[in-house]
Amino acid sequence: MKTGQVAALFKKDPKTITKWVDTYTDYFSEEARKGTGGQRIFDASDLIVINTLKLFTGRGYDEQEIHIRLQSGERETALPPDAQSIDGMKAVAVFTEMSQLKVENRAMREDLTREREESRNKDVEIARLNREVGKWQALYEFLKEQGSDD
Repeated sequence: MKTGQVAALFKKDPKTITKWVDTYTDYFSEEARKGTGGQRIFDASDLIVINTLKLFTGRGYDEQEIHIRLQSGERETALPPDAQSIDGMKAVAVFTEMSQLKVENRAMREDLTREREESRNKDVEIARLNREVGKWQALYEFLKEQGSDD
């Protein structure tokens, strides 16, 4: 797709699309960045990035926050209905969403592993404290018996 078609699809000015590509260059394909013969050509993954940028700017995120979110792999794959008729778009959208879910899954697994380790450490500490309590209870019982023998 060319810039004008992308702009029409997302109901944005073509200059906005060009600005986004120039500002967030790392997230776009070579063809979208430089174009061939002066024309930028956007592929399915570029459309998903544009869709994400439209969402983020609509929410009022600043440029730095948008970069952070894009770097983390966050993407809005629910493209406008008109984009669904583009060949291969559904497959790319599913692939992109699956890729994002893999990133989220990996992060959640890391969190779970860390939480399990913390839980094991707490269990060890609880066992240590229970032994300590047992010692103090035994000492208390001993001293109580010593006091009743008098």
